[in-house]
Order: sequence, then structure tokens, then C-alpha cells
Amino acid sequence: MNDILLNNVNTYMKVALDNLDLALISKQEANNTKSVEEHVARIIQARQYAFVSIVFSAFTLEAYINNYAARKRSNSFFKEHLDNIDFVSKWIIIPELFTGKPFPKDKQSYEYLIELRKIRNELVHSKSSTLNIENSADVEKVGNSVYEIIKSAEKAVKTISMVVKTLVEIDTTEKEYLSGLLDIKDKPNK
Repeated sequence: MNDILLNNVNTYMKVALDNLDLALISKQEANNTKSVEEHVARIIQARQYAFVSIVFSAFTLEAYINNYAARKRSNSFFKEHLDNIDFVSKWIIIPELFTGKPFPKDKQSYEYLIELRKIRNELVHSKSSTLNIENSADVEKVGNSVYEIIKSAEKAVKTISMVVKTLVEIDTTEKEYLSGLLDIKDKPNK
């Protein structure tokens, strides 16, 4: 009997994509509201969806590289030797370990991967702030920051595609594995 290696890559990817779509919808709804309260509610909702998209984009990439290592060697080898490494370092170490080829640090995919780790860490370690909805400058400031977070979510989803495509350049056999597993679509800027 063959063991089946289960993973959450597709689930995480779907959560990231769905929440990016919901963030973009909420952003549009915020722009079409008539009251400040409703506008703020939609902006905060868009912010929440964008946060989920960013975090699950990072989850997707970590789950993918974990699965890759487990497929290349074994689940027990991965858990014993590679599991506790930072997820960006996994993308550097694991492909080279199994292919002899380094993940190129001079490519945009690496830059985006570093940015994804940074924004994810900022979200996890963020501090609370107060919003006075009667102060239009506060509302505008929050709105602008939410729009930036949504752009970061779009970039996070794009990062998945870029990083996995870079892995396929390093390990061409991975293209065969991707067939039907991970449907990567770059989201257009809206």
C-alpha cells in the first residue's frame, strides 16, 4: 500500500484568492457608500479580508515548500531536519538541497517573498490604534492604509505564482506535479 501525502496548499490558496476578491468587493462598496459609518464599516471589512489573503498567501508558500521537501525525501526527514526553519529560508535551502541549484536571490520572486514575510510579520505583531469617525482626516488616513493593505494582498497572491514558477525553473520535474494541483492565477489590479 502506498502512503498518500496530504497537504493544505490548494485550501490555503483558495482562502487567499477568495479573501482578496472579497477585499476588492468591499473596497468598491466602500467607495459607493453614502454615510461615513457605512464607509468605515466597509473599509474595515476590506482590511480584514486583505489580512486573511496576505496570511494565507504566506501559508500557501510554506505549505508548498514543506510538501515539496516531504515528496523529495520523506515526511519524517522533513519534520526532523527542515520543519523549524523560517519559511523564506526554506525556499532558499530546500530547492538547493534536492536539486543542487540555488533559489535565485536576484529575481523579483525572491524580493516579493521577502516582502511577504515582512508584511505578514507586521500584521502578526501590529499594535492597536483608535479611529475617530467624526474626524475626516482619521477616516481618510485609515482608508488610504487599507488601500495599501489591499495592494499588499494582491502582491502576496502574485508572490505565490512567482515563487512557484521560480521553483519550476530550478526543478523542471515540479511542473508535472503542479498539473492539476495548484491553479495559479495572477490577480489583475483593480
